[in-house]
Amino acid sequence: MARARVLDATLALQAAVRQRDGSAEALRRQPAAPCGPTLAGAEAAQRAWQTLDAAWAAYGTAAGPAAPGLVAEVAAARSTVADGSAAAAAHAAAWRAWCVGRGAVGREAVAPPHGPLRCRDALLRGAVVNLVEPRAQALETPADTVALLARLGQSVRADWEIVLIFDEATPQAEDADRAVLRIAGRAADQGADPAHVPVWPALLGAAPLAAVELAQAPLLRSILRIMAPPRPVPACDRPARVGWGSLAVGGQLGGPRPGGLQPMGDGVWRLEGPGGGPAGRLANGGDSVPYAPIELTLLGLAPAPDTSIRGLRGPVWLGPGRVRAEGGCTVAARDLVGAAPGPRRAPGPLRIGLVVRTRQALAPSALAGWADDLAEFAARAADAIPARLNFHEATGGRGALRPTVARPAPGACEDPEPALPSAP
Repeated sequence: MARARVLDATLALQAAVRQRDGSAEALRRQPAAPCGPTLAGAEAAQRAWQTLDAAWAAYGTAAGPAAPGLVAEVAAARSTVADGSAAAAAHAAAWRAWCVGRGAVGREAVAPPHGPLRCRDALLRGAVVNLVEPRAQALETPADTVALLARLGQSVRADWEIVLIFDEATPQAEDADRAVLRIAGRAADQGADPAHVPVWPALLGAAPLAAVELAQAPLLRSILRIMAPPRPVPACDRPARVGWGSLAVGGQLGGPRPGGLQPMGDGVWRLEGPGGGPAGRLANGGDSVPYAPIELTLLGLAPAPDTSIRGLRGPVWLGPGRVRAEGGCTVAARDLVGAAPGPRRAPGPLRIGLVVRTRQALAPSALAGWADDLAEFAARAADAIPARLNFHEATGGRGALRPTVARPAPGACEDPEPALPSAP
C-alpha cells in the first residue's frame, strides 16, 4: 500500500509539473493573458512535491528499521524531494510576485518570499535586482548606462519606466550625475532612443547613484532629472541643464526660494534656500525638500503656474549661497517648461525598479533590505523617517510610484527543480 502511494504521488507530481510548465509557456507566448492559471499550476506543483514527501515518509515508516537498504533509499529520496519542494516554493513565489506586479493578484495574498531568484549574473527579488559584475567600471556617461542596461537585459525583463541604479563601482556623485540617461521627451540624451535598449520598451530613463544607502540618496532629484530637466532660457540665468541656478524656484533642482534673492551691495547677492540656509545651484536639501510647483509641472502632475520667476543675469558663484551678478531678471514659468512638459506616457503610477550593482553578490537579507527601502519610498503614505520625504509626500499626494517586479529573461535561469526520484 505504501509503495503504491509513492508511485501515485510521483505520477501526480509529473502531471502537475507538465501542466504548470505548459501554462507558463502559454503565458510567455501571450503575456497579456491572465496569469491565474499559471499561478495555480505553480502552486499545485508545490503541493504535489509536499504530497510526495509525505508518501515517502509513510513508506519509510511502513518499512521499519529492519530493512536498512530501504531506509537508505527513503532517506535519499526524501532529500531529493526536499530540494525539489524548496525549489517549487521559490518557483511559485516568483510567479506570485510577477502576478502582483501586473495587478492580477492582491498583495495580501502573497506568501513571504523564499529568497532571491538567481539568473546568470543577477539576483531577483521583487522590483530589486542585484547585478553582480566582479570587474565593474564606473558609470561616467549615458552610453555607459545604456551598456549596463543591455547587459542586465540578458538576465532580466521588467516593464520599468524609471530605473535607479546604485553602483558600487561609481563612488563619486559627480560621475553618477553625468551618467543619467534620458530616453523620452524633449530632453532626451543624443542617441538615447529605445532602439539602444530594445529589451526595455517602456523605459523613460535611468539614474545611476553613488554607492550609498537608499535612504541617503537624492532619489527625488534623480526621478525629476529623468522625467524632464528644465528648459534653457537665454534671457535669464540658465547655468546648467540639471539645476535652477539663481532662478527663485527653491526645489529639488536647487535655486533660492521665491523671495530668496537678497542684494548685499556691490553686485553681490545672497541666495536663501527653502530651509533658510544657502541655496544650491543644482540641488537643495536632498530628499527633505518637496518638489516646487514648477517641478510638479515638469513631472506632468500639475499645470504650469501662471507666474514669473526671478533670477540673476551673468551670475558668478562665489561660494554657497553667494553670487556676483550683473543684475536681476525675470522669466515666465511657462517658458521654463515649454508647451509639453515631460515625456508622453499613460496616466497612472510611474513603474519603477531598482538595480544594485556590486562586485560580489549581496546576501539575501541585504537584498531584502533594499526591497523594503524601495517600498517605503514608493509608499502612498508618510515616510517612516520624519526628516525625509518619499515620492508621495514630495508631490503633495499627486504622484505615485509602483515598484514593478523583475522576472527572468527567457532562458536566463536553469530549471530549479531536480529530477524526480524513481518510484520503488
